[in-house]
Amino acid sequence: MFDPLQAFPAKAARYYLDHTLKGHINNDTGPELIQSAITGWIKFVLPFTPSRYLELSPFDEVLTIVATFMAVMVLDLDQITMKQQDVSSLTSIRSAMPPLWPSLWIWVQTLHKTKRITRALPNSLKAKANAESHVRHMSICDCLLYFIQNEAEILPIAGKFREDVMTLAATIWIEEAEDKESICGFRAVSLLRPELLPAPRISLDILNHIIAACGGKTEAVLKMLYSRIKNNIKHLKLDLSSLQDDFAFVLHHTKNSFTFPAGSNILRRPFLADAKVSIPLLADMMSLLRQSKAEAFADNTERLEIMQSPLFLILEIVCSPHEYQGMSALLTTRFFHLMAWMTPHVPGSTTLVTHTIFASFLQKVGLRFAAHRELFVAMRRNIREAFPKNKMPNGPIADSVKEFREQLSQWTEMNRDYHSGRLDVKVICGNPHTLSSQEIHGALFTEPVGLSGPNLRLLAHAIARDAVSVVRSSSRPTAQQSDMPLIMLNYDDETGMRVKGGIVELQKALPGYPAVWVPYYWMPPGTMSLVSVLACLARGTMENPRESSQALAALLMVTRVNLGSPLERSIYCVKWIYCQ
Repeated sequence: MFDPLQAFPAKAARYYLDHTLKGHINNDTGPELIQSAITGWIKFVLPFTPSRYLELSPFDEVLTIVATFMAVMVLDLDQITMKQQDVSSLTSIRSAMPPLWPSLWIWVQTLHKTKRITRALPNSLKAKANAESHVRHMSICDCLLYFIQNEAEILPIAGKFREDVMTLAATIWIEEAEDKESICGFRAVSLLRPELLPAPRISLDILNHIIAACGGKTEAVLKMLYSRIKNNIKHLKLDLSSLQDDFAFVLHHTKNSFTFPAGSNILRRPFLADAKVSIPLLADMMSLLRQSKAEAFADNTERLEIMQSPLFLILEIVCSPHEYQGMSALLTTRFFHLMAWMTPHVPGSTTLVTHTIFASFLQKVGLRFAAHRELFVAMRRNIREAFPKNKMPNGPIADSVKEFREQLSQWTEMNRDYHSGRLDVKVICGNPHTLSSQEIHGALFTEPVGLSGPNLRLLAHAIARDAVSVVRSSSRPTAQQSDMPLIMLNYDDETGMRVKGGIVELQKALPGYPAVWVPYYWMPPGTMSLVSVLACLARGTMENPRESSQALAALLMVTRVNLGSPLERSIYCVKWIYCQ
């Protein structure tokens, strides 16, 4: 049976490393360095490679020797080609490496197995072993990256190892995320090739293996990603390159606008659908970056540049078909506080970009959702706390926030009226009936959102208030369908305009839709007026008209009481009928 401690020529291999290979390293001889490592591998390692991986002591010298040879053998040939024009040497290297892959793979597995054994060591031995584990982990990552970069050349000889490579790549990415001490660093993100767009097939396969290893739960993958970034940021000497790669990886697999072309939708869908999970995690990432004392962030330039990655992701999620859920999640974080700090500090031309993005968010997203009472209250609180009037930040952001406050003023006044009871409004039923996937005015709508009790009560108040002038200037409608009046109210509007026209003929406004109100026109004549109302409420992204708005049908009943007396007043009842 193979026993590396007795059979492996450790002394001769060490001499070769210290004298021959080190000489090439010192002289920066490029292809000759790799060729020397290949020669050493064939002479000292290949003949003593077992048929399967071993479980060795973390302190075994064999592992250090093997890891050193591996790290040099898999150096990036393309980078060396830029410096050395020895075409014949490069051709020789490219042809020599694929046959060695089976032996490389055995030792990659052995190094990984030993790294796991290190975790079980007592603390007195772990410090020394951890230092070796870090170096060996780098060799594992370099070797896997070599396979991924040269898959086409290696597959004819080592094709059966492809699945094993993807599984191990996914495993060490997860191990790095779970390692709170960050002993081995965060190099595994390089295996996902975040620098390439579109992502190569093998990168997507590794990502699928990561998801499978997390039980198929993409939410778990998001939390793993957060753990990787969190564990990296907390170090004074953080791995800036891996941090940038982690953010680049998620940007490439989720964004389809701004400065990044579309990537795969493997992560895009869960990021958007799980807004309650992804947005708080991304906001926390921004907070961690803001608070980090890492040396790389000493002048804030790198800090602010990287903070824009989670910022873009947050806005991508908010401006999606799940916009309501995104806004709801965002307003529970310190996002506005972070923008108040971030925007004035962003250097150079990026200042205008960041401010423009935030200003557009306030105008095109914030105002659209002001009709949802819960979101309106949270928005107003966030603006008040993050941008106090006596401590406004410098620059154009102050003008954008001031304009946003002014545009919210109508809803601020509406909210005061709602709480003061100056308008007597009663909601007859708590929730409108819903029917999904119906076509109204050529738009196919999905499930309604934001129809909680507080939101519906404020909306009922808004409908009654906005309809007052229309009702007062019209005669009481009759029960004849052709005479049914309809007030069109648009609360999904970034300009602040709510009433779009006055009373219109129902049949002409919405052909085939009057039947929704017909069953309710049985009230006897008298002091009661009935008005059909159709209110449009924000649901999702403005870019997708099929999912941007939801239509709520209601019946407004206005009753005059105490006629002819000083106590004469109107009582408004809003009955929710239908929602699309």
